[in-house]
Amino acid sequence: MTTSEKGYSFIEGQELYRQFVYMDDGHPCISFGHDLQYGESFPDGIDRPSAVLLLRKDLTTRFEPPLNLYLAHHGITLTQGQWDAWVDFSYNLGPFAGITMM
Repeated sequence: MTTSEKGYSFIEGQELYRQFVYMDDGHPCISFGHDLQYGESFPDGIDRPSAVLLLRKDLTTRFEPPLNLYLAHHGITLTQGQWDAWVDFSYNLGPFAGITMM
């Protein structure tokens, strides 16, 4: 499954957009809560359209794949709304934290 437009909009609305790097729980972040990865740098900040793209990339590359694997392995089927909620939950706690809570 993939996150719906409604799901993306919900997450964007819940997360605070930050143009410049800030510390969140001891981790440098930017955008809508993107954890900076090794080697990433945003010395001039990030504009909102780029921040939206970064959020969507995070969800499709770091959060959706492990959830899809878990669901397939256990034969679990979710509705679109349930999927969007689990992706949002995982995004807030970490890509594998949402899975271990299932």
